[in-house]
Amino acid sequence: MRRFVLLLLLVFGSVAMGEAQGQPAAAQTDATPAGRKGFIIGLSGGIGFKRESIPATRSTINFNTTGAITDFKIGYAPRDQVLVYYTNQVAWGESLSYDAIGMSAVGVTYMLKPTSPSAFVSGAVGGSLGLSISSTSSSSPGLGVSLGGGYEFARHFSVGARWMSLDVGYPNRSNVFGFTFDWLFY
Repeated sequence: MRRFVLLLLLVFGSVAMGEAQGQPAAAQTDATPAGRKGFIIGLSGGIGFKRESIPATRSTINFNTTGAITDFKIGYAPRDQVLVYYTNQVAWGESLSYDAIGMSAVGVTYMLKPTSPSAFVSGAVGGSLGLSISSTSSSSPGLGVSLGGGYEFARHFSVGARWMSLDVGYPNRSNVFGFTFDWLFY
């Protein structure tokens, strides 16, 4: 799993560098750079660190694991610096009860500059759920919250960090911290 995540990051990074270096200097310094306003769609992948907490009779059981983290976004940017979208964020990997935990949510990103390169902050709120592929255990839907930020270093390509807090059925609470490499078409 770790090799897959590292390979994914390497491929995305080399594509991003190739796109930036493959353009003539005149194309890179366009007098009227295109902004982000309009339809957006994006994919992210990276590494996530999960912590699942389950209250027990006299203590709390904590389970820590590492796995992949993915994100899909589709939406609209009403301005060059504001992006509003549907997001599906999933943390993959073994845990006490589930093979994957994630959330489907409404998200907003604010870019500090209207064109790249630019730092950004983002957040999302929606429903969370756990998925068990290997067994028949089910989860109750709960509330999911995500906060993050990052840096768009080239048009369409960025790196980011995020924290997700997922309620995957009372009394389970999972927290995920992850680093991602992102591609966003606008």
